[in-house]
Amino acid sequence: MSIEALRHEIEELRLEVTRHPLFFRQWSISDLRKVMEHHVIAVWDFMALAKTLQRGLTSMESPWLPPEDPIAARMINEIIVAEESDRIDPINFHGSHFELYLAAMDEVGADVSAAERFLASLATGTPFVLALEASRIPPASQRFVRHTMSMAQRSLHEVAASFLFGREDVIPEMFQHILPILPNSSCVHFRAYLERHIHIDGENHGPMAVRLLESLCGQSQKRWREAADAAASSLAARRRLWDDVLAALGPHVSLSQGEPLATTADTAVASCFNL
Repeated sequence: MSIEALRHEIEELRLEVTRHPLFFRQWSISDLRKVMEHHVIAVWDFMALAKTLQRGLTSMESPWLPPEDPIAARMINEIIVAEESDRIDPINFHGSHFELYLAAMDEVGADVSAAERFLASLATGTPFVLALEASRIPPASQRFVRHTMSMAQRSLHEVAASFLFGREDVIPEMFQHILPILPNSSCVHFRAYLERHIHIDGENHGPMAVRLLESLCGQSQKRWREAADAAASSLAARRRLWDDVLAALGPHVSLSQGEPLATTADTAVASCFNL
């Protein structure tokens, strides 16, 4: 198997994620808040996959030893720098993309309390499962993060496949569906979050993740088979999350396939949107 063969095998699942009906319906401000309250955990747990790759591809212990693959080490370190401590000058932002997302939630009036409760529990040493259950994060989001954390415990090539096909490969296309609803002058943090990921994942991190997976699988057909299964599992988990979010939003008038998202002016923060 090769990266091209893997892509072909999972293409149908990928399309179910990137062209999910969630992205082709009219969103109210209330809808947007609910989507973000479900999605924020997927922004947080991205780092579980990234850090697992960094730990496996670099030396993070003392005494330090040179990494076995310096090129792979450089690529994952570059990804971590942006994801964990990015710099976005137009909005004077320095920090992780998760923190940027929380700022974007505040910006549109979404509830960040469940995510903050979860982090506070983790910071005091509460085991992950207990912190998750006590946080009041939506059940659909809990299922998604449990899948991610289980994936992070698997072999490194499987983690890389989940990282690439469950995240870096699909994020730019998904976010391109959302971006047109934002005007030039409003929703600054959310717009910056979307634009940053469309650019950096599409042009940099995605190609780097491809090279990482190819390096880790090499000529091993067994590893490629396991990578394909991990990719499919991760895409299916993402599709289930979108299915559950769509169900939580309830019935709504659908847009025709391919139309951009729109919003309704139902709250004071409607100025964030292209009305």
